[in-house]
Amino acid sequence: FVITNLEFFPKNNLVIFNRWGKKIFEKTGYQNDWNGGDHNDGTYFFILELNDNANTVHKGTLSILK
Repeated sequence: FVITNLEFFPKNNLVIFNRWGKKIFEKTGYQNDWNGGDHNDGTYFFILELNDNANTVHKGTLSILK
């Protein structure tokens, strides 16, 4: 899961949930190093907090296809 320009926000926090809302991944200082692990194909949801001066939060979906 790659997020462009993430290097400008080193204090970011990324949380990924499955479709039932169970947290499957969380990392502070995410560096585009999550590849889906051993999780099944499907749609997942993420919350990315940039922890910038504006307290920017991005929410969205991602798909795992193997």
